[in-house]
Amino acid sequence: MIDDKLKEKVQMLICGDLEAGEKAQVELLINESSELQSYYKSSKLSWDNLDNLAGIEPSKSFVTDFWKKADKEKNKGFRFFDFFKFNWKLAGSFAVFFVASAFFINNYFSDVNSGFTFSEDVEILNQLDNAITLNSDSSLEVYGPW
Repeated sequence: MIDDKLKEKVQMLICGDLEAGEKAQVELLINESSELQSYYKSSKLSWDNLDNLAGIEPSKSFVTDFWKKADKEKNKGFRFFDFFKFNWKLAGSFAVFFVASAFFINNYFSDVNSGFTFSEDVEILNQLDNAITLNSDSSLEVYGPW
C-alpha cells in the first residue's frame, strides 16, 4: 500500500514541482517498487490526457451577442407580470395554501354542536333526572353505592 505522502510526491514529480534531490529520491523509490511504478504510470497517463484536451472556445460572436442581450434586458424595464413569469408553481402553491386555510378556518369556527346548545342539554338531563326520581327512592341506585 502506498503512503499518501508518497503519492503526493509522485504527483509533484509528474508536475515538475520537485527539486533535484527530492526528484532523484522519488525516482529511486519508483524504480524499486512495482506498485509505485504502476501508480506513476497511471497518474502520468491521466495528466497527459488532461494536457491533450482541447480547450473550450466561445464563438466569435459571443461578446457582441452578450452585449446585445444585456441592452435588450436593460431597455425592457420591469413589468408587474414579469415576477409571475417563472413563478407559476409558487403562485399555485400559495393559492392551494389559501384555499386549504379558508376551508380549515371555516370548519374550525363553525358551530360544533350542529344546532344544539348547552342549555338544551342541561334541560334534557334535568328532565331525565326528574323522571327517574319521581317514581321511588330506589331510583337513586342508578347513581351507584353511597
